[in-house]
Amino acid sequence: MKYLIFIIAIFITIPSFAKVKKVQIKCPNFKKSIHIKEIYLLEDNINCETISIYNRTIDELSNLSSIKIPLITFSLSKSGDDAMNRVEHIEIPDELMSFDQNGEYILSNNLKLNYLAHEYGHSIFNKFIEKEFKELRPALEGIQHFNELYFERYDAEIAHHQQRVNELNLQIDNEELDFYTNDEILSPLKHILTYSELFSDLVAVLYSNDLKGFAKTFYRDGSNQSFIERASFRDFSATHDLDTWTNTDRHSFFAPTKSFIGTFLKFPMTIEKKRSLLTHIGKIITEQIIETWNQNELSSKQLNIMLIEKINKALVQGVI
Repeated sequence: MKYLIFIIAIFITIPSFAKVKKVQIKCPNFKKSIHIKEIYLLEDNINCETISIYNRTIDELSNLSSIKIPLITFSLSKSGDDAMNRVEHIEIPDELMSFDQNGEYILSNNLKLNYLAHEYGHSIFNKFIEKEFKELRPALEGIQHFNELYFERYDAEIAHHQQRVNELNLQIDNEELDFYTNDEILSPLKHILTYSELFSDLVAVLYSNDLKGFAKTFYRDGSNQSFIERASFRDFSATHDLDTWTNTDRHSFFAPTKSFIGTFLKFPMTIEKKRSLLTHIGKIITEQIIETWNQNELSSKQLNIMLIEKINKALVQGVI
């Protein structure tokens, strides 16, 4: 599964979508959420009801944030096995697929929305972190600059201005080459990736009122042990041996911390409590990000221990 700002590892080439259109053309009675800037449909056969469900869910998710999140732009394809967040741009399919040893299958609406909650969690996290970790701002601003170029390209495609499409393609290619090879800009982004996954998994759990809320998007009844184990790294009810922890995958890195957080999450929980919890966890994560920014690289075990100790201290003090 790819991730929001995983684009630091690949240069993006935006394909030509001959059928791209804005949502109002496909669904003339559609009314956008006040938290959504625009919705682009990259294919013809996208379900208007799915768009409406995503639209309503963004309203619900925005209530989890104690700070104002910039308006989100959606790009919707028909089907795919992943979603992605690029700061203020969420790409997600109409039919979100998962897979196991028996092949691909379409996630239920509930699980699809848990996935969307995770992606929106990245937007909350980015806005929260950049307030204090100022070194991150050039990377986020750069990614959003490319977003605006992509949207301009979509608009040119819709208007059948092929010359402008070609000009934007060339501009994107040239500017991305400079941006995604600039380590000074990208180093702060790399520094926060694992924390962003932890925070966004927590958003999905709080949205779904289920410690396994996001983990369930990775397996189904009958999936074999390898798929269940993969999902366990996103499961706040799973246990992991911190003493022997060496996992460095960005999605799994803070699995022991998720396990610790899961020990004190109790549902049902009011929206005010969820918002407060995310705010305090966000502050603790920010503290550790800044604290470790100029330190020698620490192991996944060390960073989990540090973060768990900080969260536990907040619990003892009654902050959380």
